[in-house]
Amino acid sequence: SHTFTSCQNCAVGKHQPNSRSSFCSSCVAGQHQPDIGRQNCRACAAGQYEYSSGQSSCRSCAAGRYNPSTGRTSSSSCFSCSPGLFQDSTSQSSCISCPQGMYQQYSTQTSCHACAAGRYNPSTASTSSSACRNCPTGKYSTGSSSSWKLGDAGESCDAVCVELGLPCTDADWGVNDNAAFQNALTAAGESTSVCSWSSAISTSSYPAPLISSSS
Repeated sequence: SHTFTSCQNCAVGKHQPNSRSSFCSSCVAGQHQPDIGRQNCRACAAGQYEYSSGQSSCRSCAAGRYNPSTGRTSSSSCFSCSPGLFQDSTSQSSCISCPQGMYQQYSTQTSCHACAAGRYNPSTASTSSSACRNCPTGKYSTGSSSSWKLGDAGESCDAVCVELGLPCTDADWGVNDNAAFQNALTAAGESTSVCSWSSAISTSSYPAPLISSSS
């Protein structure tokens, strides 16, 4: 006969909820147990699954897929992210909307495409490049943009003045107006280097307005 002086811990992947037991039970599919000596198993978390019994961990849904439910037993529980959405990490319970300035036309993707330079997209979760709009004349975008910008790549001070609703006659561009103009730029949330400033009275001193690409 055997003499037992102590009880043994259930191994990882197993459990025993009852006292006075002579064995441990394996965790069923959809569950796991990473610790020894446990009464119960844990359900696989959202974003994961497990099809085998007696496991100490669960399997991850791949990037580009998601699983919103717990205790799943098959990789078929990992759904593809729809067009307009993406997921760049594994073991996730949801997908991420493509941000403004981007789009994704395919499912099961890990990233989104940026709008081309000269275009912008103010919407999220866009599913086509057609969501990218042409920048209006006098404005530009470097791509991945949610809005057009004033032409700080060479737009004239006159054009900036029009955008901000400031007076734009030759006389208004005298050197004494420089500080007022810079203050107006700051108040409008624009860089004070948004255009090429000249103290000359003649507007011919300013560079030509930037016209964005129509592509």
